[in-house]
Amino acid sequence: MSNRPTMLPILDGLTCGESYYLIALAVFLTGCTFVFTKRCRKIPSFSTKNGPTAREKGGINGQNANSTPSTFLGPVDTLVDFDWKTTEPLKNRPFKPKYHLTMALEKTDANNLIVMDKNYLNRVNLRQRYIAEYPTTVIGHLDGSRPAVKELYEFLTDGLLPVRWPQMFQRSKGQLNNVITGHSLPISCPESSTEALTQIGSNLDEDFLILLPSDDGDGYRLKAFATCFLSGFDASKKLGLKLRDIHWPVPKYMQILNKSMDRYFAALEVGKFKRRFNWSVMTNSELFTPFEITHFHDGKHTNADHPASVTVENTYQRTEMQSLFRLPQSGAIVFVIKTYMYPIQEVKDDGYGEELAAAIEGLQTGNVPEMFFYKSDPKSFILRATTSKARSFDQDPMAHTRPRSPQGRKLRLDPQPATALLKHGEILVHLRLHGLPSLESLGLTRKDLKAMGRVASSSSAAFYLPSTHSKCCHSPRVVDAHKIRSALLSGKRASAATIPTCEDNYKFPKDGAQVCINFLSNLGSKPCESWLEALRRIQQMCTDNDASIMGANIKNLASVASSCSDVAIAAQWIYDNCGIDTTNMNAWAHFAHGNGDLLISIVPA
Repeated sequence: MSNRPTMLPILDGLTCGESYYLIALAVFLTGCTFVFTKRCRKIPSFSTKNGPTAREKGGINGQNANSTPSTFLGPVDTLVDFDWKTTEPLKNRPFKPKYHLTMALEKTDANNLIVMDKNYLNRVNLRQRYIAEYPTTVIGHLDGSRPAVKELYEFLTDGLLPVRWPQMFQRSKGQLNNVITGHSLPISCPESSTEALTQIGSNLDEDFLILLPSDDGDGYRLKAFATCFLSGFDASKKLGLKLRDIHWPVPKYMQILNKSMDRYFAALEVGKFKRRFNWSVMTNSELFTPFEITHFHDGKHTNADHPASVTVENTYQRTEMQSLFRLPQSGAIVFVIKTYMYPIQEVKDDGYGEELAAAIEGLQTGNVPEMFFYKSDPKSFILRATTSKARSFDQDPMAHTRPRSPQGRKLRLDPQPATALLKHGEILVHLRLHGLPSLESLGLTRKDLKAMGRVASSSSAAFYLPSTHSKCCHSPRVVDAHKIRSALLSGKRASAATIPTCEDNYKFPKDGAQVCINFLSNLGSKPCESWLEALRRIQQMCTDNDASIMGANIKNLASVASSCSDVAIAAQWIYDNCGIDTTNMNAWAHFAHGNGDLLISIVPA
């Protein structure tokens, strides 16, 4: 019998040294595999430095979370002992000192698509009301969207809600019971896509947009939606549009984001979740704003329903958390949008006042300085307003040179930075004064201006066109203000076919307009100027009571000027031809006397 040690059969034929070497190598590799596997199990799904926060990964407000088997869109963790009534809304402060137009996407996961907090019941009650009152505005779909609607619906009712929040959503006999509202909805998608989207919109405090590849293979189109709280966005008017057409008002979207967005959508993988945050500042806490202009992209705005004053107390940071992911069967891209409203006072108390002020100023220092103007809307932009009531010329000799907010508040322009002003409870937007002299320096009062009557124009006034002396609001020259303002904002010179004109549905008191006309007339050859560097290219020349006279640099010149008396002649034409009765007038526009580069308008202050 051999004295050779007994070896494993697989090692038979090898020397002892070779056998021991292979055994040692196998033990080493097994140990490495064990350590690596154990370590990998500790890595949370989709974790990156920009991914879900520690609070989100571990539950909400310290709630425990138990891992469960994955859905087709990834793992969903059950929140143990979750209490929505005591859960504070997430605080998002996405302020940056310099604004750059980018996708700004970060990683997230399925657990953070839907977020619950103490506002849940009030919010879904609001949604149910708006769905009942405006069904076709907040719910909609097109042919071809049914598979995507069904897939999203059943992911929510069967895969996410009852697993993530079993205290709030419970399955029973084919129904999903909403314990909070007492409402039940079928787990299986209803045959009607409208009903399915209504159920989604009535039970969740998120808005949903479903996009599918365009039939022509070029980009993605909006094919279905359930949206109640989007800011100034009427999804029913966007249904069927491509992504680029939906975003056309955004300055430089086509140049910077159009192609990269289309490529990103086409490449987004199933199981990958992305999100981004935006911010704006609103002068009220309204969530339902589909019919309001909250971005000054087309120049159209309304003077109705503006607050009497703009103060810290009635101003809010509005932030949308926008998540997107792909459905595996239909291939649809789903946007999930959660809206947060934070009082500006809260933002300041949390220590973010200076960051917000810097972010406001930073809108005009990034890669799209036009964004400063885009956000300069009566509803969404921050204005530093006086807390006292606006004073007339007699009370304030500099009132005529002081711009107003679109809400009619006088704005004080100081050299201090916005960061300092926020400490005093005020918010600043930089506007450029045009340096016109005061009434006091002219030896005049508002009473004197009002008593002067209308400004006479020369019979050879170069800007008068045939047949424009009739009441323009009933003449063929009437076009809507949307077209005129769009021409201004795009920098295109308006044609004689549309200028001069009046807007037929833009009524406001005309008393202040004549006062301003007479003020400008008394300035004589003093230049009234509009600068390109003002971004908006529209300069406020005079404001009194409810009327403002504006000058637009429509050819994007470095600056354009006319004598103030020539501006007054154009404004007098508007006043004379756009009057409705003895107390009211309509807007709108005429070229300065002898200067087709400076478009003068009278608009509500």
